[in-house]
Amino acid sequence: MNNKHLSLIAMICGGLGLFGWLIPVINHWFIVLPLAIAGIVVGSKAKAAALASGESTAMATAGRVMGIIGLVVVGLIVLVAVVLFVLGASKVGDLLGDLLGQLMGALQ
Repeated sequence: MNNKHLSLIAMICGGLGLFGWLIPVINHWFIVLPLAIAGIVVGSKAKAAALASGESTAMATAGRVMGIIGLVVVGLIVLVAVVLFVLGASKVGDLLGDLLGQLMGALQ
């Protein structure tokens, strides 16, 4: 496969891994996570191929960077979800209710 094709695939996978949360069809972590990882892996291969052939590595690097950021975002979202689950939804609901009550009281 051509290096430009690999770079384009890396950018698409990395971009979907980073911005996939905004697309209703793929906004689940189990879909976005493999896309982010694919962006990193394909971007690394494309960058190595580009360096070997003397071509530009910009698209491959962009795909890798978006994949890495997407992976971090997925990790943080899963971490927050686990913490909220461990704390219990009722405690979180009580905290949000108290905050909302204080905010409404301050506005009156």
